[in-house]
Amino acid sequence: MPEQEPRQCADSIALSVLVVDDDETNRIVLESMLQRDGHTVYSAKDGREAVSLYGAKRPDLVLMDVMMPIMDGYEATRRIKALAGNHFVPVTFLTALTHESSLVKCLEVGGDDFIVKPVSRAILRAKLAAAARIHGLYAVLEQQQHDLSIHHERLRYEHEVAENIFSKVIGSAKSEAANIRSEALPFAITNGDLILVTQTPAGGQHVLLGDYTGHGLSAAIGAIPATETFHAMTRKGLGLREIVSEMNRKLHATLPTGQYLAACMLEWNPRLGIVRCWNGGLPDVIIASGQGRGLVRIPSRNIPLGIMGDGEVKHAIDVRQINHGDRIYLYSDGLVEARNKEGVMFGDERLEKIMSANDDRELLFDEVREAVALFRGGRTQDDDITIVEVLCDEALLEGSAADDEKHDHQSDYRLSIRLGPQALKRFDPLFLVDDLTKGVDALERYRSELYTIFAELYANALEHGILGMDSTLKETPEGFAEYYTERERLLSELDVGWMHVDIEYLGEASSGELILQIEDSGKGFNSYGACKDICEESSARANGRGLELVRSLCESLSHDPQGNYVRAVYAW
Repeated sequence: MPEQEPRQCADSIALSVLVVDDDETNRIVLESMLQRDGHTVYSAKDGREAVSLYGAKRPDLVLMDVMMPIMDGYEATRRIKALAGNHFVPVTFLTALTHESSLVKCLEVGGDDFIVKPVSRAILRAKLAAAARIHGLYAVLEQQQHDLSIHHERLRYEHEVAENIFSKVIGSAKSEAANIRSEALPFAITNGDLILVTQTPAGGQHVLLGDYTGHGLSAAIGAIPATETFHAMTRKGLGLREIVSEMNRKLHATLPTGQYLAACMLEWNPRLGIVRCWNGGLPDVIIASGQGRGLVRIPSRNIPLGIMGDGEVKHAIDVRQINHGDRIYLYSDGLVEARNKEGVMFGDERLEKIMSANDDRELLFDEVREAVALFRGGRTQDDDITIVEVLCDEALLEGSAADDEKHDHQSDYRLSIRLGPQALKRFDPLFLVDDLTKGVDALERYRSELYTIFAELYANALEHGILGMDSTLKETPEGFAEYYTERERLLSELDVGWMHVDIEYLGEASSGELILQIEDSGKGFNSYGACKDICEESSARANGRGLELVRSLCESLSHDPQGNYVRAVYAW
């Protein structure tokens, strides 16, 4: 019984095969064997024809004879591999040569396998099955490379978008203040660190350094609400606590889980000679004395912005005295965590040693920057590296002189706030008193009286001016409870109205005055029986006593006829 031919596997892959042999009989036999198994066959009688056919047909596999006229199999294989480029095409040599050096040369010129003549059909099938598997693997690899190329192009586009956002939204908003020096070395195309600087209406300066989790587009998207909040609220005269609180609220609502902004914000008041600092997740702020080598550190005492809702966060603010010529340094953790070629970190101790040894504060910024670069020695960054220097020299603040000319007298502290319906629902006058007394040391001892004045005038403007409540309801115990129940209901439904609060402080530690002005959009507190005349003695009346108390505490208290506007002067 004749030997039964092996059956073709049902899951075998049909290939296109180029057969190259100068012997016509060999070519016919191979073509027949391949075609019977469902493969497409192209044939060439020498190496030059094989190279031409490969360029035209691009077959999946080449069966190459070695010894041929015009161009042998070695040279033809070199040229075919060059034509294929990054595309993988297996070349299997058909050879009667058995000498080791000849077989090695088949592989050296680019061959992938060889079959010894005469060709066994079983071996040929096995070789083609292996070639088919390799062909499938390379097809998957090529598809993955194509997908990776598309992903890379999309990533490149996202980086371009991120860079455009930073340059237009953040870059244009960044102040070129003469007293600020900074250097930012990005880890990725776009820096995940954020530097914001702007001048306050009172002639001071707000400075923020932020370090986002992540880089590129995600960091750029997170930087938009932070930048807009920082500049908008500073222009309105709002303080440090209000700004970081609103930033935290917006970032908590905007950023995806796991992303946050480690940040440090400074509020420098040159007239009072203080700096207020909120540090959430960044390395210690360092104040380098303008005289001598003294260093003062302000550590992080807050969680980064965006992790928790603002109702769950207490903002700790540090206040430090600042003298003319002092320099304040903010830096991201990428600076102290920078590594050298041995993997050793730069570290806090090395930074403090450099700063403590400095003899010329004019050179300190450059000394730190150059020390970090020298330490790294060209090693690739692991994170963004950013450092900011704030020189406390009031003469370098743009617009401070122009701000003085706007007032007939020189105020040491001025704050203006405009509250809309949503802000009125959650505003607490205690926040104003906190900021004022922490920012102005001379007022700390008068905190209780100031809160009484603020709270009473604010309540009159809100309850009687904006909400339109009748003060006479409070004349009985039942009416008193009804009054405050109604207050909560009206406040929750408030969708129109505004209040403007203006605070101005003038003075020294031993004497001075604070001027509080409140204006609202309502009909005025006198329209609803809050007080017939704030100068009138009326101890028997249940309503209006708050304003009488305010008057007893203040140097002067005046208002317009309706009560839409009131001005109180507190002196000591």
